[in-house]
Amino acid sequence: KVDTGMHRMGVSPEETVPLVRHISRFDSVKIEGIFTHLASADETDKGPTKTQLDRFSKTLSFLDQEGIRPPIAHAANSAGAICYPGSHHDMVRIGIAMYGLHPGEATKDKIELSPALSLRARVARVHIVAAGEGVSYGADWIAPEPTKICTVSLGYGDGYSRAFSNQASVLVGGAKRPIRGRVCMDQIMFEVPRSHQIEAGDDVTIIGRSGDEEVSVDDLAQIAGTINYEIVTGLTRRLPRFYVASGQQ
Repeated sequence: KVDTGMHRMGVSPEETVPLVRHISRFDSVKIEGIFTHLASADETDKGPTKTQLDRFSKTLSFLDQEGIRPPIAHAANSAGAICYPGSHHDMVRIGIAMYGLHPGEATKDKIELSPALSLRARVARVHIVAAGEGVSYGADWIAPEPTKICTVSLGYGDGYSRAFSNQASVLVGGAKRPIRGRVCMDQIMFEVPRSHQIEAGDDVTIIGRSGDEEVSVDDLAQIAGTINYEIVTGLTRRLPRFYVASGQQ
């Protein structure tokens, strides 16, 4: 790994040629690849990324001159692959784009992506909370009137952040329904109109689309004050995964 400006891991461009030259002397070691990582490819300021790519390209040229360039060179993350064709080299490393999500504002006018992930759960309980009663830990949401509250078996133990408490919504029957009370480790509660017909076992969309409405990963990231990548990678192994063909729900 060549550290061209991320300053996280890797050897400097100046150290790269001597290192590869040294390793190439050993018959028992074969260098298959060389790479760098772009720190700012998702930003609108192209200067830092161009500097990194220039440093990497010069390093590859020096290795070529000595006949010791590793066969696979790669530099492009999702934003690099979309915004900087010159970064593609022999391979690209898309990450967040594989979820159908944009790595940043810089890519949104260059390519259309469709979210590949949805998160759904089932209603576990439906009941009426009396006026003046609190919901969840700390009772920081108080029912202003008799309110129909539904409990879903999913919580921060599954990667649904406590930051969504009293802030996010879920989708039921194509309509957004607000989270009420704090997100628990294994459960969340949301409100539906008292006239709405809903019962235990009904589907709830936590992330995704239902009818004309959508709760996107970007929506949740904005609520939590983070990036979309943290939301999707934070979904824990407790959640079962189902892989379906394109166009299916």
